[in-house]
Parts: sequence; structure tokens; C-alpha cells
Amino acid sequence: MLYAGLEASVPHLSPFTSARPHVPRCGIRRPTCSALTERITSLQNETIKHCVKLRSSASYRGEQGRMLLVSRTLVLDLAPHVHTSNLFALSPEDVPEGTPHSNLTLVTPPVMRKLTGLQSVGPGTLAAEVLRNVYSHDLASCGPRQLVLDGVQDPGNMGTLLRTALALGWTDVALLPGCCDPGNDKCLRASQGASLRLRLVATEDVELAASWKATGRMAFAAMVPEGTAVGRGGGAGKKGRALPSLDVADGYPGGVALVLGAEGRGLSASLARACLHLSVPMVPGSVQSLNVAVAGAILMAACSGAWPHLGEPQDGR
Repeated sequence: MLYAGLEASVPHLSPFTSARPHVPRCGIRRPTCSALTERITSLQNETIKHCVKLRSSASYRGEQGRMLLVSRTLVLDLAPHVHTSNLFALSPEDVPEGTPHSNLTLVTPPVMRKLTGLQSVGPGTLAAEVLRNVYSHDLASCGPRQLVLDGVQDPGNMGTLLRTALALGWTDVALLPGCCDPGNDKCLRASQGASLRLRLVATEDVELAASWKATGRMAFAAMVPEGTAVGRGGGAGKKGRALPSLDVADGYPGGVALVLGAEGRGLSASLARACLHLSVPMVPGSVQSLNVAVAGAILMAACSGAWPHLGEPQDGR
């Protein structure tokens, strides 16, 4: 099988909020000083309970349209790209001058530990309540590189794939039912907040395949080298093609889609039929399979036209 290990059971990506498209918020100017500073010392404070629930519950994040960012690096890196409604710190000195936020809340170390779920907090620890990205349902306006995740449930794998997608220019990500919520705390850390900078599209397999046909998009599905389908019977008997180097500007004017599925469920039959099957060549007898995040990174690089350049020397002086 292509991917090693079963995906963990985590909450379904739900709900798919609003049909209004999400536009990456790069460069948006935000207020750089807090309108109000509060102090919370009680572990039973309702604001703290609310934020803990944002961190732990996918359905609550969907209902509220918000999520919680934990860690100084994540909060500061994403500050220019999101609307921070509440910034949590142990001291005003922990917040760099000019950090965009609407409200600063100072908390005690015990409260910060409950808020973040971290066992150890100290000077510099930050958390932030931010608006979550809105899922689009518009497949027609996707860019030239579209990543499709079908039932990828493990938040670490999901986060790694989203981080790689952002790094390699796959700015449109289609999420099918059964995927992990990108606002999951572990997913956010693994992605370094990439989910808040990508355009996420919530869709179904039949709808997605129809959009490829309508727009002329070439779709590739990651399969095992021998061509044996994983789960659900999609594409059984079709041999995975040797890993190519594909430049989306060369021969694919409608763009490309790369489809990755979880090991346990595999791809749906309709998606498998709509795709050209690819595989990552491996040394015979070396390993039985590759993790979905590793396989996805290799294939995204190949389908970005980056493969021939990986071995080129770079001046590191």
C-alpha cells in the first residue's frame, strides 16, 4: 500500500460554513493596538472556557466561525493574515510592538496552561482567538494547481500536506468528506498556519470530477506502484504510472489536480476513474509503503515542475 499506518479517527470536517469564497488575507492592514486590555485570573472564566472549546471541538469552531492559535511563532507569523479578535499573553511586554489585535487579555500562568493545553508556559507564550477561514464551494475559480484530499483524517498528515502545498504553490485545496478539520490544534501546528493562507474548497467527489471535465483540468491520483487500489475498490487493476515531471504551464492549460486518499478508505470509485494514476517508484524490497504526507510532498514537487531542479546546486555562502 502507498501509505503506511491507519489514519487516526478524528472529527469530520464539519460544518462546511458559508458559500462565500475564502480569499487569502495576505497584506491586509489590521489595527496595531488593542482597543481594550483585560485581565483573567480564574480558570472558570467563560472566555477561557469558550477558547478551550474552540481548541478541542471541530463542531464548535464551525458554529462560532473562530479558532484558537497556540504558540508564539504561530500567532506572530499569522498576525498579518488573520483578524485577531483576542490576543492572550502573560504580560504586555510579551507582545511585540505593532502586532495586530483588537483586544489584549492578560492571564495568569495556570490560566494560560488551561487555555493552550501546554504543560509548561513562560514569558513569551501567546495564544490568539481568530476568525476561521470560510470554505468556498466555487470549483470553477481554482488556480492551476489543485490539491485534493479524500478522507485524510490524521491532523499531523493533514497539516504537513497543507504546509507543503503552500510552500510549492498549490494554493487551492479541495477537502472531501471525512477529512480532518484544518482548524484542529495539531493540524494548525503541523501546517504552521498554512490552512489560514490557502483557499479551501468543500466539495463531493462527483461534483469535483464534473468540474475537472468542464474546465479541462488534468487529474492525477496517487496509487500503489503495482496499481492495486486501496480500499473501496476504486481503480483496481490500473497500474500506477512512473513518476513524471509535470509543468502545469506545459500541456495542461486547464491546470492539474493531485488527489491523495487515506490508506484505510482509499479513493472513491468515481474519483479513481476520473484520474490518471501515478506512483512513487521505490526500491524493490525496501519498504512496503509511504506515509501520505511524504508521498504527497514528492508528487506535489513533481507536478509543480520542480523535480528537475531538486539536484541543482545553490550558493549557500
